[in-house]
Amino acid sequence: MKYRDILGYSKKQPKNKVVKESQKFSVADVLKEEFGNLSEFKSFSDRFHNSDTIRIKGKKEHQRIMKYLDKIKWPYYDGGFGDGAQHIQFVNTKQAMMIRQRLEKKGFKIIDPNTEGKLSEGPAYEWDKVYSNAEKAYWQFQKSIDELGRFSTKHTGEKTDQKIFEKQWKKQVVPFYKLMKSWIRGKL
Repeated sequence: MKYRDILGYSKKQPKNKVVKESQKFSVADVLKEEFGNLSEFKSFSDRFHNSDTIRIKGKKEHQRIMKYLDKIKWPYYDGGFGDGAQHIQFVNTKQAMMIRQRLEKKGFKIIDPNTEGKLSEGPAYEWDKVYSNAEKAYWQFQKSIDELGRFSTKHTGEKTDQKIFEKQWKKQVVPFYKLMKSWIRGKL
């Protein structure tokens, strides 16, 4: 005996109603019905799906590059001006990389996306580069002095040499390091 029979439910099964969904027509579907399969519209909509951009600083350089691309008959899309630079879009990244190499070989000035936004120019970068080398040498010197002190303590059994090294380091080298640190802050 089934649970439904005990409770007194009828044996009648509910009927599933079939409801037609309202058809939604898009413009592309209407055009497809009227004119057939329009592949040019599909290529237009998918045109920039995997596109890549080359950025050029300056309008004259942008015009020179566009003339060159027209001359070699390379397909591109003029993206116009944005983010402080002119843009030219290509179908995919591979094409953009190939044309970028070609343009750089020809001597055109293109904004490099890898170095963009990084501190790579001017005196501040040079100061920081030289100072970081000096700071690395400082830390290596400190490690070697500590190692020398530990070695002398290990072999002689006396900590006096190690204590002298540490005291002189704190007394003479650390203030000089602090002076250099404050000096470089003024330069950067």
